[in-house]
Amino acid sequence: MIEKDLVILGTGGAGMAASIYALRYRIDHVLLGDLPGGTLTTANMVENYPGYKSILGPELAMKFQEHVEYLGGKITLERVSSLQKEGDYFLITTDKETYKAKTVIYTLGSHHRHLGVKGEKELEGRGVSYCATCDGAFFRNKTVAVIGGGDSAATGVLVLGNIAAKTYMIHRGPELRTEPIWIEQIKANSNVEIVLNTNVTEIVGSTKVEKILLDNPLHGSFELAVDGVFVEIGLNPNSEMAQQIGVATDKTGYIIVKEDMSTNIPGFYAAGDVTTGSSYFRQLVTAASEGVIATYNVYKYLKGKK
Repeated sequence: MIEKDLVILGTGGAGMAASIYALRYRIDHVLLGDLPGGTLTTANMVENYPGYKSILGPELAMKFQEHVEYLGGKITLERVSSLQKEGDYFLITTDKETYKAKTVIYTLGSHHRHLGVKGEKELEGRGVSYCATCDGAFFRNKTVAVIGGGDSAATGVLVLGNIAAKTYMIHRGPELRTEPIWIEQIKANSNVEIVLNTNVTEIVGSTKVEKILLDNPLHGSFELAVDGVFVEIGLNPNSEMAQQIGVATDKTGYIIVKEDMSTNIPGFYAAGDVTTGSSYFRQLVTAASEGVIATYNVYKYLKGKK
């Protein structure tokens, strides 16, 4: 068993920012995760992070990691399997080790939300995808549909609009819910068609996606032939392990945090996409700032304990 003052769970933007400040505050800690950069690695072009006019998501994730390593830290690539509370300590078990920590910063982020329609699960990986950056190249010069109207859907459309021959952006609402500059870019692409007030009711195909069924007609038909379907309708928080030790969440599962990123459990902090602080505006810059705030308050908490 390895004892630490702090264990940071998650290696996305929030976790790595937390580690950078933990290193600066000389907090004895470990940064645990199984994917350096987290969901940032699936982002195509990041154009709203201060200091970078335009940078690929994986490249920015690498720069975060380089910053951690420059300060003498490292990312410990281990998959967390359980989290327990034992007295004033937390026990974190991974696939390789057990850690005993005085404090935790929980930054395990979110996972992609599913449509829940017939054919989605059966055709996942055979035309149904949840990451345009990851799988877009497989649909070069083909016809695809992106489901959603928010930031993640807009990002997917901007990626696929330059790869696929035709991209349909299908949103159930009357208007898109993303940044105006992205809407302008989407509308400027002649390969993209925006379809509003429409739901996908089924994804059809035998060995691969062949078409989707709609609840409103498009060009006179309730069927739309496509080669791929990219589901980009938001995220659900990965808060299950935190809930198991009594950490409070809202009705949608986001961890409830105070201004200092603390939770209802003393010594347990959370940051990034898994918290109520970021649930309404999930951006890298806010996740990183929450990680920093959490670390500063962990520092004060540990100092008070001593």
